[in-house]
Amino acid sequence: MSFDLIPEPQSVTLNGDAADSDDAGAPVPVALPLVGRISEDRDIDDIAGVFPTQLADDIEAATGLRWDIASDVMVAGLPAPNAATAHPVPPHASCWKSFITLRLDPSSLEPQEYRLTIACSGIDVVGGDTEGVRNGVQTLRQIIRQCAPALPRLVIADKPAYKVRGYYLDATRGRVPTLDWLKTWADRLCLYKYNQLQLYIEHTFMFDDLSETWRGTSPLKPADIIAFDEYCARLGIELVPSVSTFGHQYMAMRTRELRHLGEFPEDADRQYGFVERQRHHTLNITEPESLAFSFKLIDAYMQLFRTRKFNICGDETFDLGRGRSKPEAERRGVAAMYADFVSQLCRHLSESGREPMFWGDIAVEMPQILGLLPDNVTLLNWLYAPGIGEDKVRLVAQAGAPQYVCSAVWCWNALLPRLDDSWNNISRLARYGVKYGAVGYLVTDWGDYGHVNDPRMAVSGMIFGAQCAWNPMAHIQGEAGCGDGEEGSAAGYADAAADEEDVLALPLLVGEPVAERGAHADLVAGIELVEGGGVFAGLHHGELEVIHPGGGRVDHEGRLAHAENGELPHLSGLEGEVFHFFFIIETHAERFDVVRFLHGFDDGRHFRQKGIVRPCHVQTPYLASASSAMALRTISRMSSDTGHCLMHRPQPVQAKRPSL
Repeated sequence: MSFDLIPEPQSVTLNGDAADSDDAGAPVPVALPLVGRISEDRDIDDIAGVFPTQLADDIEAATGLRWDIASDVMVAGLPAPNAATAHPVPPHASCWKSFITLRLDPSSLEPQEYRLTIACSGIDVVGGDTEGVRNGVQTLRQIIRQCAPALPRLVIADKPAYKVRGYYLDATRGRVPTLDWLKTWADRLCLYKYNQLQLYIEHTFMFDDLSETWRGTSPLKPADIIAFDEYCARLGIELVPSVSTFGHQYMAMRTRELRHLGEFPEDADRQYGFVERQRHHTLNITEPESLAFSFKLIDAYMQLFRTRKFNICGDETFDLGRGRSKPEAERRGVAAMYADFVSQLCRHLSESGREPMFWGDIAVEMPQILGLLPDNVTLLNWLYAPGIGEDKVRLVAQAGAPQYVCSAVWCWNALLPRLDDSWNNISRLARYGVKYGAVGYLVTDWGDYGHVNDPRMAVSGMIFGAQCAWNPMAHIQGEAGCGDGEEGSAAGYADAAADEEDVLALPLLVGEPVAERGAHADLVAGIELVEGGGVFAGLHHGELEVIHPGGGRVDHEGRLAHAENGELPHLSGLEGEVFHFFFIIETHAERFDVVRFLHGFDDGRHFRQKGIVRPCHVQTPYLASASSAMALRTISRMSSDTGHCLMHRPQPVQAKRPSL
């Protein structure tokens, strides 16, 4: 039995002692009962019962059985009603006989930390606080989706690297999401353990007295925000308001009512265009009404949210000091002007009991600004270059400013995302943030130039961001599979011994239907939307069909059918045609030298340049070449247990996977 978890837990112990093994020594899985109950400790802050309901829904989807739900009072230290068998659920008193219990143990677990125990006697999810329980429930949901009705026996001990793991969604440029769609997106974020969401708003919210700005844009309404804030709160997600209050006021500055507040009011009637709207959009802060305008946006919008945080944006103020405010800039300097206006907005929020945050691009480019801002401001340090270094993260840390490091899914200005750029950017920034003590990690999804790409295309970046925000060093340290009694951070988990005679397992994404209960079917569907199967459409689950760039195939004995030298370790000099589809070598036997096989995999064309291992390349516009084994395994895990074309000869999965 194998399964895959996103994000990867810090510690997984599978199997156990011989008490729960069959005559052949194989571990006995935990069978979900036909009639079951889920009990939740009343001390958990989950009044609506969202967490047990999520589990009951997934069990029903996987088995067709609807479990009961109970609210309970649990006291640690007393034996549980069903704790007589081997591997008992940790003892606690309970009024209800339940197979799954959700409870708190703040004395032994940190906030957001959880421990998940799956034993023959029952399943126990314990959190250091309510969010810890919520995190453990999401892990259990992924296991249920892939393995039910028989689950692997295990203990998972887990906690995140970042306490704040946020997603930032552009809801203003092009696509304006409906409330129903936003709820669906929040469900995905919850499953992957995000705990913060921000919606970017310029002109697509129905502010009073600003109808000339939002007319014809299908704007979100106050009732939408209130309902969505409630929905997110039930899922353990903090919905944070984010409104442009300085730059990016292009639509407002084009209106007859507000154009006088811009740096270049004479340009307000120029022809609309996506490029034009990116250039001229900054408030003239020397105009007294500008500050009152920004205060009005803040005061109205913040009332709709339960959080105390507020993002004033303040990014890309390109026109500052170049138009109507140029004389002031020549007298004081642009840095001082910027710091003064942002400080006024932040003080206004602080006086209202709010915690201000802002985009840090201008402050990072003009470091003198950092010393001019209030101490209680959180800087959102957005750095989107794929090969970004750590200098700007270190700069903010040395200035003593609290910061979120902010990466990107790289979906803007394109029909399809640039995954290679996204993965490099996401993984690098996650490591830098941990190194320099960032207080949060934010994955951004921008819609510059119209948000023309399908929103589902961002799911892969969102999921990889979840991984890196939770356990950013996993793909650096390597990923150890878990076998009998073994602990480690695992890419895939197996409880069977390795079969050294099995050569290769190669999962491929093809055009077969995605199983409804697949743990990560949403991502697979997104890839399938673009790939459509191609030449793989005729290949089916369970076949050993290894396709390499030269067009040859590896048969079940590990021989290359169309090469003079059929031994896999000698393929490093092979040249092939451009390979147009996704693949990844997932496991290998002792005699298959994966490193040598993959040496110098260069742009999908040659195995040639020694010393470089690139496990996979994708040549389509949707999937660019991916440079980290972690990113590749992530997508592999998303497809492998959904009934969606895992192509391999049936075989036990190795107890310890070698890292690629």
